[in-house]
Amino acid sequence: MASPIGTIIRTDVRLRWRRTSTIVTLLLMIVFAYVVVPDFRLGHTVMVVDGHRAVYNSTALALSTALFASFFLGLFGFYLVGNALRRDLDTRTGYIIAATPIRNIEYLGGKLAGNIVFLGSIVAVYLVGVLGMHLLRGEAAIEPLTYLVTYLLMIVPSLVFAATFALAFECLPLLAGRGGDILYLFIWIVALSVAGVVLAGRQAEPSWGAIALDVFGMGTVLAELHRQGLGQGLGIGSTVFDPSLASVVVQHIPVSFALVTARLASALLPAPLFLLGLWSFHRFDPAKARSAAKQGGKGILAQLDKLLKPLTRLLLPVAAWGGRSRWRFGGQIVSDAAVTFMLSPITLFALVALSAWGLVAPLGKLRGAVLPVTFFLLVLALADIATRDRAVGAGPMLNGMPRLRSRRALWKLASASLVALLFTLVPMLRLLLSAPGSAAALLVGTLFTASLAVALGAITGTPKTFAALFLFFLYLVLNGGALPGFDFAGWTGLATPSVTLSYLLATGVLAAGSVAWQRFARE
Repeated sequence: MASPIGTIIRTDVRLRWRRTSTIVTLLLMIVFAYVVVPDFRLGHTVMVVDGHRAVYNSTALALSTALFASFFLGLFGFYLVGNALRRDLDTRTGYIIAATPIRNIEYLGGKLAGNIVFLGSIVAVYLVGVLGMHLLRGEAAIEPLTYLVTYLLMIVPSLVFAATFALAFECLPLLAGRGGDILYLFIWIVALSVAGVVLAGRQAEPSWGAIALDVFGMGTVLAELHRQGLGQGLGIGSTVFDPSLASVVVQHIPVSFALVTARLASALLPAPLFLLGLWSFHRFDPAKARSAAKQGGKGILAQLDKLLKPLTRLLLPVAAWGGRSRWRFGGQIVSDAAVTFMLSPITLFALVALSAWGLVAPLGKLRGAVLPVTFFLLVLALADIATRDRAVGAGPMLNGMPRLRSRRALWKLASASLVALLFTLVPMLRLLLSAPGSAAALLVGTLFTASLAVALGAITGTPKTFAALFLFFLYLVLNGGALPGFDFAGWTGLATPSVTLSYLLATGVLAAGSVAWQRFARE
């Protein structure tokens, strides 16, 4: 390994390991291992094949837990490492790097490798937790080599996929902002579904090319289970099984040359995107690379914001009134909400368009189309409310304002809630007339979303955490629409009073956590 690349890798990994968010992530991965490998004696198991429980041997546990990690880190890994260049830009380290002889391919190659190594370290902690659960709940001896080979084959392509997209999106001006964050969710869904369809639909042995397209490994596992005569109805991760059916034993997967090369090809699929990012890399040229917090970014959404900037003039009187209102704290809330729309005019345009759509859409469309689109757009509006002041260095100034320092968390919670309620006001009023229960669920879901954005932003210090978790949550909601527990905002009308009350309780916990964190962090 070349010395400059090795230095970049070591520095990147060390800096990331010192962050509080990394410690929280590692603790969550250990908890994740505990949840994914339940005690089968209590009616849930880690792998179900056509209703049959898979015996807890090393192959079954390694395959199921690796597949689970591949899914989730393939998505969340993008957001975990999606600020590699931004950090060097904001700390001005990038300008020093630009003046050194290091080549762009060495610098970006080191950053990419650092992203992969960091995500790999998270997988290593997760694997330790899985091995611990095998000791507690396993039905066969631990085979370390089985775990190692399975994890390498299953997870490495997904880590490379997420790390490459994160770095390339930072290099590509049109995808460097929040638009890229949202776009990646749809890329992940496509990559997850296309390969699964290609492989699951084949009764014969899948081709080498089909396996190579299976980045996250789902189709590869389904094909192997079919080869062993176990069927293709697969459920993983704390799944209910039929205890009256005999348990099945998953045999070792033969590690062939074709399988290894196909998985290597899966890891290399995003290589053209890396080359495109290398070609677009600005090398911290001050004329091209300004901090997004100071310039507003150059992504797709930022370009739309520039076109819609004249709309924000309508909000200047509102922001000014809030600043001089005799109801000082209430005025500060209104001003901050106005600033949200002024900083991102596209959200103001979206608010007007969604309100008009919500007025004329039939009730079915209101539930099935207007509300889902509204909550996806709330990611743009709410993600950086809790972090933007710190990003532009305005924290000390705000702390000097009378009585605001001690109430900053409440201020941000109220501001985010006001913005979110403006988005959902029209649908809420319409549902109030026809389905009061759904209107109450929508109100609670709106406040829950705002509280989640502020809590995650305050604790992790980055808007990407909320964007990643909430987008994935929306993905689950859209795919689990028949379950009352997923009707957090009255989309389907299935939410029971207990479900709505649960989300209201979660909202209170998140709000209290935001206030407690502010006092603990002494912001």
